[in-house]
Amino acid sequence: MADIYGEENVLTERYLRDADGDIVRDPQTGEARRLDCVVVNGQCGTFTSEVTSPTANKVDQIAKEERIREQGGTFVENPNTGELIEVPISNIERME
Repeated sequence: MADIYGEENVLTERYLRDADGDIVRDPQTGEARRLDCVVVNGQCGTFTSEVTSPTANKVDQIAKEERIREQGGTFVENPNTGELIEVPISNIERME
């Protein structure tokens, strides 16, 4: 993705955080959710992407992310600037 959007626009392995910048944990499992890839680009907006195998069952992971988002975990921190960026729900891309 960095080759498409530029390395400075691709954030990897970012935890979902609340508006105060605190990592939000799933109230059911106690686990946090780390997004694989967040693209921040003025031309295409902000989006998240998770690359997974065609057969991986993502039901539990999606449910965990939804619970975290319900608790306010809708931001990631840009490690280069410290800025909090609101992100949409993860887009899961299945690739072999």
